Amino acid sequence: MSTFTLRYYDEERLLPFVKRTANGVRVFEESDLAFLHVINCLKHTGMLIHDIRNYIVWAEERDASLQKRYDLFQKQRQEIDRQIKQLMEYRKCIDSKCRYYPEGSESRDQGDPFWTG
Repeated sequence: MSTFTLRYYDEERLLPFVKRTANGVRVFEESDLAFLHVINCLKHTGMLIHDIRNYIVWAEERDASLQKRYDLFQKQRQEIDRQIKQLMEYRKCIDSKCRYYPEGSESRDQGDPFWTG
């Protein structure tokens, strides 16, 4: 993870658990790295920073927020399933083009059916 990303996460108040030295240098413990992995996962699956921040606040509440965190992850799982379905549709389109453009194919001389698949 880049220092730029870490600074951004810090500015967005996503790293309240990370300790700092007297000079302000972040000191990451093993548990911090695991938490960063979850934050990174959520961000890369399209979760909004606001929702990630809510998750962090809830995580600090421990058992009192288990249901909220579960619901959040269930919602994100549904979003990932939607993304996968959409990607599979894109894959079908790409696959059809890959079948159309095989190396050495004579069908290329007939023109690219760009609009038909």
